[in-house]
Amino acid sequence: ETGYTYIMPKNILKKFICIADLRTQIAGYLYGVSPPDNPQVKEIRCIAMPPQWGTHQQVHLPSALPEHDFLNDLEPLGWMHTQPNELPQLSPQ
Repeated sequence: ETGYTYIMPKNILKKFICIADLRTQIAGYLYGVSPPDNPQVKEIRCIAMPPQWGTHQQVHLPSALPEHDFLNDLEPLGWMHTQPNELPQLSPQ
């Protein structure tokens, strides 16, 4: 198997859900690290929330990744966003 295993702490996911709006999509960039003994595991350490605007159909993010001293030792792992309803497939964004 060649894929990565992503580990997201429950407190980070809970905070992201708590700040979400039911009618407006929000998004955040995922940052984390790999343990020294297992590069196939990615531990998510934070979700960076840049200035953004969204509707119930889409969310707009800046074209540049956020810059902050806290992010210097972390690698960008991807992004996640909310959506107002559950779909049977992943969104195309």
